[in-house]
Amino acid sequence: MGKILNIYIAHRGGAVMKSIETADLHASKGILGDRYFSELGYHSKKNGLVVSKAITLIESEEIDHFNRAYGFNFDYADFRRNIITQGIRLNQFEGEEFMLGDIRLRGVELCEPCVHLAKLLAPEAVSKMVHRAGLRAHVIDSGSVACGQPVSGLAG
Repeated sequence: MGKILNIYIAHRGGAVMKSIETADLHASKGILGDRYFSELGYHSKKNGLVVSKAITLIESEEIDHFNRAYGFNFDYADFRRNIITQGIRLNQFEGEEFMLGDIRLRGVELCEPCVHLAKLLAPEAVSKMVHRAGLRAHVIDSGSVACGQPVSGLAG
């Protein structure tokens, strides 16, 4: 079992990620106050279609490894994911339901690094963070989550 280490939101695409202690999650909408909840995120629409109402998660261990291996000192917020976890592998939840605290989510797809992230961080982010840049998940149950709460798979 892992835990929620940090929670971040940005009010619109390109805005600075703001650290919050507690997040209000709304089923099928995401995190209240976040750019994707309001469909104002960089990846919210493609060809005029809404493609992401998901929240994004990434493992702190992957960010720490990237920084150590390539000589960077990026903050967790710099990776522009909503939830930073510790102590659990997120890739296992692709296509599966899992829990953030008492809230049920479904892993939709790996949140692969993109050219936009590489421009914000470093070119190495695209090739070195493949399959390590996190997970997109849809919120199934509404409720609140807070830093320090568990992240786990569903029993059974």
